[in-house]
Amino acid sequence: MPLTVRLKVIFIVFLYLSLFVLSVLLSVYLNPVLIAIPVILLVLGIYLVFIFYPKFDPTGFTLYRLKKGKNNIAFTFDDGPDPFVTPVVLDILKEYSVKATFFCLGFKAEKYPDIIRRIREEGHILANHGYSHTKLHNKSYGFILSEIERSEKVLEPLSLLNGKRLFRSPHGFKNFTLMKILKRNNYILAGWTRGIWDSDGSEPEILLRRALHYLEDGVIFLFHDGRDIEGRGMNIAEFLRKFIPLVREKGYNITDNLSG
Repeated sequence: MPLTVRLKVIFIVFLYLSLFVLSVLLSVYLNPVLIAIPVILLVLGIYLVFIFYPKFDPTGFTLYRLKKGKNNIAFTFDDGPDPFVTPVVLDILKEYSVKATFFCLGFKAEKYPDIIRRIREEGHILANHGYSHTKLHNKSYGFILSEIERSEKVLEPLSLLNGKRLFRSPHGFKNFTLMKILKRNNYILAGWTRGIWDSDGSEPEILLRRALHYLEDGVIFLFHDGRDIEGRGMNIAEFLRKFIPLVREKGYNITDNLSG
């Protein structure tokens, strides 16, 4: 995690904990009735972590790690297809005989159907990332359903994992409405174990250090083959050329089976 993002997270956590401690002290020293405030803060805090932290899901519905014990890791790519970056990424994956999962956006897939066809034909997992990349945690039932279905129509046929399709929410944000819709429409909610923040434009060597730091059995990596500006993101291609050989040297297998 880049330093600026880490500092923001630390500040938010510190602010929340300060308010929580203050509310507890007020209930102890002023009025016991005020204990309702820290209780509300605690429930709210847990719910916000559930929304914004992809790996926190007490229901167990979110898939964010492979089963351990097989020395497997997985590559997943978000926000494509990109007419410049995605074909290069596919070339590299083909060169090293690596299969990955591509969470594609519907509006981009409409523009570049040939790339979607190539992803499918070369044996990669094709998955749904919504139509417009709109954050869904604060949207209505109808809007969320429309985002999923519009993208699904463009990407069809989507790959199946144990008979279910894969959906990754933009930015990983989620809520119970999204989960209800996914269950009703035969989807699995797919998160990730570690992201390397390639979308911040970091040099490939920096991405490599981050990825090697996170490398361990069962990790689902989050990469990006698409950006807001087309062609901006070649750092991920240069990174992959260096990372894949190192992964194999260290004895890891790269799998596209996110359930194993």
